[in-house]
Amino acid sequence: MNIKINEKLNIGQCPVCHEHTHFNPTKRKKFYTCTLCLELVEQKINGKVVYTEVSVPGIVLDQD
Repeated sequence: MNIKINEKLNIGQCPVCHEHTHFNPTKRKKFYTCTLCLELVEQKINGKVVYTEVSVPGIVLDQD
């Protein structure tokens, strides 16, 4: 029995808490949450992966 796991690691430095951490994907493409401070950040790709803080008042992502 073969089990395939398609998991992508999104590791970087959070622009909010400044810690090196893993970012959890959200339902919106290129938007992630920091696993430490739980802030919403946007992934920018410009030769390297950079995460920038996103201010989106009144919008909740990934709430079931």
